[in-house]
Amino acid sequence: MRWVLGAALAGLGVSGWLVIERYSAPEVDAGLARAVLPLIDQELERGPWTGLLTSARPESGPRWFCAQRVVETGRDGAELRVGLLAHCVEYGRADGALIGGSGEQCAKLVVLTGGSGRWTVTRIESSPDGHAAAGWEREHFSPAAVRRLHDWLGASPDLSEDVTAQARLAFGLPPDAPVRSVSRP
Repeated sequence: MRWVLGAALAGLGVSGWLVIERYSAPEVDAGLARAVLPLIDQELERGPWTGLLTSARPESGPRWFCAQRVVETGRDGAELRVGLLAHCVEYGRADGALIGGSGEQCAKLVVLTGGSGRWTVTRIESSPDGHAAAGWEREHFSPAAVRRLHDWLGASPDLSEDVTAQARLAFGLPPDAPVRSVSRP
């Protein structure tokens, strides 16, 4: 009888832990996120990529613009790990309009070192395309962060409006300036 009671209590403990884990929110240190997001934004906009406009329309003065939503923050020893959803688009300017080129929206893990206002981005990893993204997300984020990321992706957060507004402002265009796409030559 004690064995049955012990097994039942152990089962309740495990199921209680699973319920808590299932519905817990990922950890985000909002103050820390605010402190490092400008640096992360600069690194993302510097980017490792050459976009379509750079090769097809260099006269448009192409630049990358990004917007992010933080999924979780956490420390791993001396490193700060920031998981986020990033939306980045390459824009240029021509004839009073924005010209849109390359772009991406994906989960990213940004690793920083330092502290107290002296952070340095040491690495940015991006989720792969397609089905491989799910495994990458599970390896790089907590289960709660993966759920939040998928909730945001399912709701289609319109980070593109933020990016377009940044680009219009940077190119000195009015808020209602048209956006045109460029196609490969």
